[in-house]
Amino acid sequence: ALVTKMDRMIGQILDTLKENGLDKNTIIVYTSDHGEQIGERGLWWKQTFYNDSVQVPLIISYPEGLPQNVQRSEVVSSLDLNATLLDAMQAPALPSSRGRSLMPLMNNETTNWENIAYSEFCLDDGTVQRMVRENQYKYIYYLDYPPQLFDLEEDPDELNDISGKKEVAEIEDHLRSLVLQNWDPEAIRDRIAIKKKDYEIIEPWARNT
Repeated sequence: ALVTKMDRMIGQILDTLKENGLDKNTIIVYTSDHGEQIGERGLWWKQTFYNDSVQVPLIISYPEGLPQNVQRSEVVSSLDLNATLLDAMQAPALPSSRGRSLMPLMNNETTNWENIAYSEFCLDDGTVQRMVRENQYKYIYYLDYPPQLFDLEEDPDELNDISGKKEVAEIEDHLRSLVLQNWDPEAIRDRIAIKKKDYEIIEPWARNT
């Protein structure tokens, strides 16, 4: 029912654009902030870095500016969307954004795209974890727990954790260095604990106002 409702609402937007002659020069992006686990591995909701949770759809339509009916396999990040939209409008890039414009990639104007994406998930219960996906490998760092490493070409369902295997030791060391670069998990947990005290005041205030 949710999918059907969403499909109809998207259809209303597309029909309205066409009725007003805006369907060719409007950029339409269909995406999401997270996936959803619905029982895989006995897990529910979104709090993991398995693809069921962390991988999101990304469909971009722009008939006047992009080729149509093309599917790309490169690794991209949601951070790249703001850079893409600004580039499409020929606007200046955000000065502090790490996003990369997808326009050259989607128009086949670049062959040196770096297949890398990060994701981070932290909670005030002490959960601190971060993931990096580079090419076919995904490395997940957990504070206080063993890491995980998956080869998504050989193991797309992420059922075989190959962390600690001798044959991928160099790859694991490389990905760990990427995850921990400019990222201190213990400092983050300490800062969250401090901020949690603020929420003990902020949350009741918000409920009552």
